[in-house]
Amino acid sequence: MEGFQETLLNIQSFFFQATTTKDTQGWNAQGNGIVTVSSPKKDIIIFEESGLLTLPNQQKQFKCHNVYRWTFETEKRIKLEHLRFGEENPVYLFHLVYQDTNTFSSICPHICDKDLYTAHLQLAPRRIVLVWEIKGDTKNERIEYHYSTTKIFAPH
Repeated sequence: MEGFQETLLNIQSFFFQATTTKDTQGWNAQGNGIVTVSSPKKDIIIFEESGLLTLPNQQKQFKCHNVYRWTFETEKRIKLEHLRFGEENPVYLFHLVYQDTNTFSSICPHICDKDLYTAHLQLAPRRIVLVWEIKGDTKNERIEYHYSTTKIFAPH
């Protein structure tokens, strides 16, 4: 877990790819940018992401911004929250639990309206891959985030 926290603290950039297999409310996009990391407490890490989002078949890029809080509740359990409404009003996303040396998975799906959110995290050298899956009556999406300890991210 210590290596995972150390990697999180050294993240500098991100790249994501969102894909859907349903037309109704899904979206396809990709984005990249920088991550500013802070650690207000020993067991908390904040990611502030700023970057650009590109939609397929559009020449235009859009600014994107997200703030996530990683809370290390135990040695093998992490809570991930979105801070879109500020630190005092977090949006709970899911708990990730230790599976093996380099892998964490969500304990159970997070329910949002009629959709189920699950996640899988893989720790690799100088990078973290976080895959979200959203399934529901109108959604079948996959969002793959690559976080890197280098300033300029080039997906491979």
